[in-house]
Amino acid sequence: MPSAADRSPSSLSSPLSGRRIISRLASPFTSKSRAVADFYIEVDDPHKQHSPGDVVTGSVRLRVTKPTRVTHIVVSLHGFVQ
Repeated sequence: MPSAADRSPSSLSSPLSGRRIISRLASPFTSKSRAVADFYIEVDDPHKQHSPGDVVTGSVRLRVTKPTRVTHIVVSLHGFVQ
């Protein structure tokens, strides 16, 4: 069990812990080099007219800049009518 000194406000607000909090907040906003350089979606029948709920088949092509382990890809297609 931690002692009272370990839970004191001075130990919780050390400059080191402050830097950790700032780095956690700033990390989503920093520019990171991405492994995926380009991607495109290739549907099997690109000129077919689809209705809501239809199954659209095809492939997703990724061009990567370095070897990358991909665990999953989520694709969401949105369309419109003119």
